[in-house]
Amino acid sequence: TAEISDPAAPHAPPREVHLAKGLLSRCEVSALRSAFDALGSGSAAEAAHARVVVEDGRVVCEELHRLLQPALESRILPYVRQRVDYGGGGGEGVVVADALLRAYREEGQ
Repeated sequence: TAEISDPAAPHAPPREVHLAKGLLSRCEVSALRSAFDALGSGSAAEAAHARVVVEDGRVVCEELHRLLQPALESRILPYVRQRVDYGGGGGEGVVVADALLRAYREEGQ
């Protein structure tokens, strides 16, 4: 667990970030990496090594969402729902608002 500040909202309280290893299988990671790389070159997304999959609750990259959706529903959302409790009602109201995939690459690649 780590706290991060939002540069877009410097006066907002820090947010908590959790690293949860193992929520995606090696096969899922490989398929997502291949699809990520196949989505084209020269775009701003590729320059940033990132792709938005879901934005404001809407799917914006169908190819990546199709690969990510099973893990979102069966592992990622249940993991998050177990860890939040909004207003005493548990995490059942938690849904995916935004999903972003970022590829970390070695220099020169």
